Amino acid sequence: MHQGLFGGVMDAIVYGDLRVDLQGEHGGRIQHDGRLRTAAIGAGPHLSTVVASGQIVGRDAEVAIGETVAAGHPIEFHAPCGYGKSTLLRHLAGRLASRASVPVVYLRVGGMAADDLRQGIVAALYTADIPFKPTREQSAQLLAQARAVILLDDVSVGPSKTREIVDELPHCAIIIGCDRPLLGRRGRSVTLAGLPTAAALELLRADLGRDLTASEDVDAQRLCEVVDGQPLHVRQAAALVREGRHSLADIVRIGQRDAFALDRLSVDALAEPHRRVLALLAFAGGALLPTDLVGAITDVAETGAILASLRRRGLVEQDDDRFGCWPIGYAGKGRLVLTFRRLPALRSQSSAMRLSAPSGRRWSTWSRRLSQCWPLPAGGRPGATL
Repeated sequence: MHQGLFGGVMDAIVYGDLRVDLQGEHGGRIQHDGRLRTAAIGAGPHLSTVVASGQIVGRDAEVAIGETVAAGHPIEFHAPCGYGKSTLLRHLAGRLASRASVPVVYLRVGGMAADDLRQGIVAALYTADIPFKPTREQSAQLLAQARAVILLDDVSVGPSKTREIVDELPHCAIIIGCDRPLLGRRGRSVTLAGLPTAAALELLRADLGRDLTASEDVDAQRLCEVVDGQPLHVRQAAALVREGRHSLADIVRIGQRDAFALDRLSVDALAEPHRRVLALLAFAGGALLPTDLVGAITDVAETGAILASLRRRGLVEQDDDRFGCWPIGYAGKGRLVLTFRRLPALRSQSSAMRLSAPSGRRWSTWSRRLSQCWPLPAGGRPGATL
């Protein structure tokens, strides 16, 4: 049995005037017949309702800008990794969902190709009464008539492809998160800068779970300057101080010498089970994996608590009950790429897992579930989970 584009388990799929009957793990049978019944497509998001991520600090101006989005006037927020694009977009998705009269869809794009992204948007906005994968022409028709608010996170398809997709959604309000400007004159581009010092200090205190001591005040201000108010590094520093591994003064001194120091310190502080889980996620190609699958493959106890801890440290991303991080070689996340290259101990965890991976039916089950963590395997690229 296989996963269909519109969700659910299937043993056949319709693509244009083709019907493919999937016969176990040994292939399928293709029928070409123009008289085949086409899928009945219905409007309505297949994704679960977006829930607001709670309050975020220091982003009132950006939230106000995002709430002005309208069809034909897309907005992009661009910044390097770690400046809070995903947090902002998910927060906006929740706020907009609470008041919009049309569907609101948040889609993590990552390494999706442009055609895969089109298919992902269609899958998020429409449902079908039979397993169905639209052709390029069908996708264009469905996108052209869609009316929704669409938030696309970590878009990396390039400026020309991004503008093509925006133009194919004339009746949708679109917000984009990206590492570099993509829209050009097609929309409004907003640079997501670091948090103001007051907001960064508020985030630091919240993650520490206490107020700063008198002796920490000056070092905390210096830390915010050293990391340029980057929320991710502020949270990493808080985790290291909270666990008693370093003082704020230590972190400031180290951070002034090396921009990647907080990443390495955060990974160095991990216990062996945490390293094992992180290694799996790093080498899963950017896929978001469910907690139970991570536990089954890594064979570690209390997987949920470990994943939550890694997320608090800023080392993994979370989307509902799924977790992931970006793999070696993904240029858009160079921060974590260099961290892994500089940490042989973490790479050895991944090697050990490959050697101990089971074969036979159990591995077949795992690999089948892993394949379902990518949204559209035809593109062969890591991406979001639908």
